[in-house]
Amino acid sequence: MLDANVAMTWKPLGNDDVDIGYINLDDGPRKKEIRIPLRLGLSSVPFILLLGLGGHASKNALAPAEPALHDMGLSPIAYAVLAASPIFGAIAMPPIWGAWFAQRERLVLLLVPLGVLVGQTLITIGMALNERHAPLLLVAVVMIVGFVIYSLSRAGVGVIQHSALARALPIGITAGFVGIIAATHLTKAACQFMVPKLLDADGLQGLLWALLVPSLVSVLAGYQLGKGQDDDDDAINSNNVPQRQVSPFQEARPSIGRCCMISSFSNALTEGRLAIGLLAMWRALTVGMLHAFESVTNSLLVSEGLSSEAAGSVLGLAQSSTLVTLLLVGALGDLIGRRVLLVLTSVLCLGSSVCLLLGNASGELPAGLMSKASLFALATAGIMGPVLPLTLVPSNAKSSEVAFVYGLMDSLFSLSECSFIWIIGVLREYGHGDFHDVLLFVCSGFAAAMIVVFAVVIYCNDDTAQKRELPSVR
Repeated sequence: MLDANVAMTWKPLGNDDVDIGYINLDDGPRKKEIRIPLRLGLSSVPFILLLGLGGHASKNALAPAEPALHDMGLSPIAYAVLAASPIFGAIAMPPIWGAWFAQRERLVLLLVPLGVLVGQTLITIGMALNERHAPLLLVAVVMIVGFVIYSLSRAGVGVIQHSALARALPIGITAGFVGIIAATHLTKAACQFMVPKLLDADGLQGLLWALLVPSLVSVLAGYQLGKGQDDDDDAINSNNVPQRQVSPFQEARPSIGRCCMISSFSNALTEGRLAIGLLAMWRALTVGMLHAFESVTNSLLVSEGLSSEAAGSVLGLAQSSTLVTLLLVGALGDLIGRRVLLVLTSVLCLGSSVCLLLGNASGELPAGLMSKASLFALATAGIMGPVLPLTLVPSNAKSSEVAFVYGLMDSLFSLSECSFIWIIGVLREYGHGDFHDVLLFVCSGFAAAMIVVFAVVIYCNDDTAQKRELPSVR
C-alpha cells in the first residue's frame, strides 16, 4: 500500500497543466514518478463518442433525403444551400469553441449538444407551423433562429470530441480517433438505411421528429461527462489528496484559452508550424470534397436508374462494410507510417473519382463492377481521411495548442466543404441533371490534394514511437 507520503497529481479534463495518472512518491530528497492506469480517460470514451451522435445524424440524413426533396420541387441550388446550412457556423466558430473548451470544459460539453437539440427542435416546430399554415413571418423567424443555433452549436461537436479525446487518451490516441470515425460512419450507414424508410412511412415531419432522439442522447452524454468530472473533484477533495503546487512561472504561463486566437495562430506560424498548415489544407481538400460529394451520391445513383431505397442500401452497405478498415488503420499507421496512409488515401480518392467519371461517360453507372468498386474505395477513403490528420496533430503541435489547432482545422475543412457543396449545386443546376461536370470537379479537387500530400510527407512529423508529451511532476 501507499503510505501517507504519497500524493496524487490530478486535474479535470481539458486543462493544459494536467498531470493525469501520475503519483509522487516522497522518498526523502528524491522523488520518483510512477504512471498509474488512466481510468478516468478510458471510462469517458463512450460518452465522448456519443457527443457527436445528434450532430452527425442530423447532417447525414440530408443525403438520403435529397431524392425525396427533389421530388418535392427543391432545386439543386436550393438543396446546396440547405446542405451547407449546418456548416455555416463551422467556418468561424470551431477555434472559439476550442478556446472556450480550454477554459470551461464542463459547460461546453453540455452546451454544444444542447444547442444542437434546441436548434433542431425549433426547425421541426417551424416545419410543423408551416404545415398548419401559420403566419409566414412566424415560420421564418422560428426556422432562421433554429438554423442559426443549430449551425453555431454543431460547429463545436468535432472540436470537443477531438479535444476531449486527446486529453482522455494521451496514449493510444489513434485508436480513440478510430472510434470517433467508426461511430460517425455507423451513423451514416444507419441514415442511408433508415431515412428513405422513415420518409415513406411518416414523411418529412416524421423524419425531423425522429432525428431529435440521437440529439437527446448526445445531451445526456455531455451531462454525464461533466457530472463525472464533478464527482471526481468531490472524490479527490474528500480523500484530502493534495493538489499539485504550481510554481509562479507556471501560473503565469498563458494557455490557449487565455490568449486571443489571432495571436495564437501567429505564434504557431512564426514557430514554423508548416506541418499543421499542410495537414489542415490536405484535410480541407480531401475530406471536404468527400463530404461534399457524399451529399449528392444518392442523387447520382438515382439519376442512373436506382430507386431511393436501393441507392441508400448500396451506399449504406459500402459505409458499413468498410468499417473493418478502421481496425487496420492503427496497426498500419504504426507499421508503415501515417504519412504513407495519407498518400494511399489520396490515391484512392483520385483513382475512384476518375473511374466514376469514366463510368458516367460510358453509361456503366451504377451497375458496372468498376463503379461499385469505386464507391467502395471512396467509402474506404472516407474512413481513413478524417482520422489520419487528426492523429498527427499532437505530434506536430504543443499540447496547449491542440484544442485551437483542431478548431482551426475544422474551420478550414468546413469552409472548403461549404464551398464545394455550393459549386456542385451550381454545376448540377446548369448541367440539367447530368453529373459529368460534377465528377470532373471532384477529380480536380482530389488531384490538388494529391499535390499537397507530398508536401505533408516532407514536412510533417510522424514519429509513431513518440508519445504525446505530458508535463512532468516537480
